[in-house]
Amino acid sequence: MNETFKNLSVLFFTLLLICLVGEAAVRAFTDISPSLTVRNVKIGNTYRKNMSKTLFAPESGKDVLITTNNEGFRGLTRPVVKKENTIRIAIIGDSQIAAINTNEEETFVVLLQNKLNRLHPNKEWEVFNFGVSGASTAQELNLYREVVKKYEMDIVVCAYLNTNDFTDNSIRLSNNPRIYMDFSRNSEDLVTLYLNPTRKFSNWFNENSRLYVWQKHMVAQAKHHLISRGMAGDNHLIRGGSLIFVNDPENKDLAYAWKLNRKIIETFHHNVTQAGSVFIFLSIPHHVELLDEQWKEFEGSVSGTKYEGKINRDYPQNQLTAIVTEHGIRHLFLREPFAAHMNRLNPTDPQYYTAYQSGTGHLNETGNLLMTERFYEYLYQEGIIQKLTETKGHVE
Repeated sequence: MNETFKNLSVLFFTLLLICLVGEAAVRAFTDISPSLTVRNVKIGNTYRKNMSKTLFAPESGKDVLITTNNEGFRGLTRPVVKKENTIRIAIIGDSQIAAINTNEEETFVVLLQNKLNRLHPNKEWEVFNFGVSGASTAQELNLYREVVKKYEMDIVVCAYLNTNDFTDNSIRLSNNPRIYMDFSRNSEDLVTLYLNPTRKFSNWFNENSRLYVWQKHMVAQAKHHLISRGMAGDNHLIRGGSLIFVNDPENKDLAYAWKLNRKIIETFHHNVTQAGSVFIFLSIPHHVELLDEQWKEFEGSVSGTKYEGKINRDYPQNQLTAIVTEHGIRHLFLREPFAAHMNRLNPTDPQYYTAYQSGTGHLNETGNLLMTERFYEYLYQEGIIQKLTETKGHVE
């Protein structure tokens, strides 16, 4: 027994020494920083609160100043009670809205706020960034209920990415740690599935160990490499969210996911409008929706899998259009204006994929600007700005 205990002790201290050396090496020789996100049992992931830090963003290849407020999102801390003569807009979404690869002044949220204050100075416009990496529509609905609603928003925007938001909303298709919603056993009502509080051990390492964050980063890169080489099999479609393009009535998991997405969007709309705010569903396109050659490349990636012949480029927009139309939800789909912009460019031009980082990633500065211009046009054309700037400021 003593010999066994001695051997186990040696093994333990050897592993501990290796981890300490690894931790020191990662801190000394890499740019890896502690995770920007922290987990909250009640509202899911947020960024670290009251942070101001310049970080290197690998996707955009530049240093970006990340400033967060007391709620753990990008932007300034604002009082809960709205000042007189102020109009507030909440943009709730995932990493496309958080835009941590982009300087804050070039993000959709700040560009929109500046444009509204410049063109309509009779009111003070405050646009809040409630975007966080890894969020889903279900988590965003829960965030609205728990945090956003108290800020007396005039407009609440649900930004929906036409890819992983679909799968991220279904616990059958995603297992990442976030807030989920599902149907109750006895009705069609939604129940909230909060984060597991027992994950404190991994949370501590996520927030304090560079080695832990580094190994997660390397694993993610390896998975991405396998996917890009077509070596990950059918499951990469689920992880990448591209299942949103699959039209397969026989697939029960997909049918359930669409039913769940429909209910979440409908409930989000109902909750916001019941609180007296304007709800707008904003659809952000996947890059493969926009250009013929990228769609053909995507079709080729599913060749030989069980999804071959079952993907449809228009399927996501058709499904989402049916949802918002059925429930009378205000909506803006960005696919057409984005496609018009992308297709005006010459394929040999180095700026050909100018709306997305590296052509396939998050929206870059031009993508954020395109979204700002089109969203402002929508607010103006729908008469929302005019009604909000009237004395009563009420929009039917």
